[in-house]
Amino acid sequence: MYNGWDRIVTDNNSSKSVMVSLEWENPDDEDTYFFFNYMVGNERNADDPRGPYARHTFDVYGQWHATERLFLRGHVFSGLEPTRGDTIDGWFGAALFAKVDILSWFSVAARGDVVRTFSGSSGQNLFHADNLDDPTRSTLLGSGTLTLDFHPGSHVSLRLEARHDRADFPLFYSGDVPRVTPMDAMGNPTGAPYDVATESNQTTVTAGLTTWF
Repeated sequence: MYNGWDRIVTDNNSSKSVMVSLEWENPDDEDTYFFFNYMVGNERNADDPRGPYARHTFDVYGQWHATERLFLRGHVFSGLEPTRGDTIDGWFGAALFAKVDILSWFSVAARGDVVRTFSGSSGQNLFHADNLDDPTRSTLLGSGTLTLDFHPGSHVSLRLEARHDRADFPLFYSGDVPRVTPMDAMGNPTGAPYDVATESNQTTVTAGLTTWF
């Protein structure tokens, strides 16, 4: 039982959240496993106008060691949160992964994922209102990733990764990014300045070195 999903120092309400998990691992192959998690509880601020309704979240993922060199993994996640009236805020997402060990020191991995958010007329989208023309509209976001993994030692991984992200609304930044300060009707600042997203897609290339012990 948790006193708040994302509040460690300051709790935003007096409600509690409960989590139930189920995990299975193949006794003959620890690289094949399945995990299910369900969490329920009110996570909104005590004064949130949408009301003190319970948030339901689901996470299901697993990995299959299909062959000696091939790993497949899937992930499905969702959340539902009623609001006052008959509307529901929430999200649904899914991801698929595949990794092939080409050599003992070299692997190639690919991943594709997508998430859909939705909210009712009295709700608020998961991505909030700063970069949306309508804070209650549904959104769609996806990405594709290809990773080259060089691991010359048992505790070293050198990775080169290319990733493309695409959304149906501005979420990323490029060029001359405008900076906005929220104002009230009298022209007085009501919050901290923030950058306004300008692009609905981006492509990134990342190189990194990871070690562990």
